[in-house]
Amino acid sequence: MATLYWIAQHCGDFATANEILQALRQRIELGAEHPERFKVAA
Repeated sequence: MATLYWIAQHCGDFATANEILQALRQRIELGAEHPERFKVAA
């Protein structure tokens, strides 16, 4: 998803880049609220 943000930003599509950035921020916030969802089994 970070790659999509980079592509959109460098292509001048700032509206899409901002939407992607918001989605990334929401994922980070979700991860902070539910860390057990993102644990990797060893």
